[in-house]
Amino acid sequence: YEKVMINLFLIFFILVNQFLGGQTDTVSLLLQYKANPNVFSRHSHRSPLFIATKNGFFRIAEMLIESGANINEV
Repeated sequence: YEKVMINLFLIFFILVNQFLGGQTDTVSLLLQYKANPNVFSRHSHRSPLFIATKNGFFRIAEMLIESGANINEV
């Protein structure tokens, strides 16, 4: 249950980041707690990496890649 919630928070925070301007602290914390950087949003059917890149959050995208995000998934 805890792992599922961490993954949901990762997607939620990256989506909310569209309005916050790319803050990295929370994403960093979620990744430290082993959030899955390859989890897909049920709503948008997109990965956190796709969402971050699409919105210009390149530091977050870099953090996701460093944490194992698959660069071939959208």
